[in-house]
Amino acid sequence: MSCSDPPARTAARAASLPTVLGAAVTQASLITALMFYLGAVYLANYYAYFRLDVFTLGIGYAELAIQSLRVVNRPLVVGLAMAFLVLRNPTTLPLARRIPHADRLAAAWSRLLALLTRGHLLVVAAGVALFAVLPSVVRYDWPAPLVLAVGIQLARLDARRTGFAGTGPRRADARTLAVVLLLLWSGTSAAAQMGNDDARGLGHHVVRLTGVTVFTTERYSIAGPGVAVQDLGPAVHFRYRYTGLRRLIDRSGRYYLIPVGWTHEKAATYILQDGDDLRVELTPGALPQS
Repeated sequence: MSCSDPPARTAARAASLPTVLGAAVTQASLITALMFYLGAVYLANYYAYFRLDVFTLGIGYAELAIQSLRVVNRPLVVGLAMAFLVLRNPTTLPLARRIPHADRLAAAWSRLLALLTRGHLLVVAAGVALFAVLPSVVRYDWPAPLVLAVGIQLARLDARRTGFAGTGPRRADARTLAVVLLLLWSGTSAAAQMGNDDARGLGHHVVRLTGVTVFTTERYSIAGPGVAVQDLGPAVHFRYRYTGLRRLIDRSGRYYLIPVGWTHEKAATYILQDGDDLRVELTPGALPQS
């Protein structure tokens, strides 16, 4: 602290510190909750493809949050970055001020934003059109609410720029809420789509999963494409050996297994509870072909 700082300025800084810390904690909590939510959506759709309920697997809070990182793929990052640029001028960020010719970038951004805000009706119309067109063209529906959210935000900025008399606190709050809900909708749809796509991709390469050999004292009704059972004889405690299985996940003494030739349309997913009548051996899965 400099000796030249007035006492009033020092007191103001000390008083503002709890506010800054409180805002940081609040933002961190919101981000963590959002990560938990997106991770839960991703995993719910991922394991639903294998006919499993993610909330019965015993997956913890931290793992759900970590899984949300898989949601942040390239298309979604680009889309959210575009939405962020519309929500806030990037040249006002502290790091952007250190960029050479920041004033020119700010002026160019202002001109671009003015051009976009004048055409906000076209963006809103494009978002509405995507809602009608996308389901019949592709399986991805998350761009529609994202584009519509950008269009509504552009409308807000245009009303602020022109001083439109019809805008007021309630109307502005309604538009803000609509933008937030649409962005959440877009993120939810993207997480669900990615979970389903990743599971679908895994379903085509089940052989790469960890191999599982199951030994049991009693004969189990385990069958499926690629599964074989061998009777080792009454002299062996674990008399029956099952091969051709792959490990999907294991939690709390339960093994979730699928046949090596698993398909979504036909093969089943097996759940085995660990116990004295069961032994499981894990082996490496097949390496991808180079």
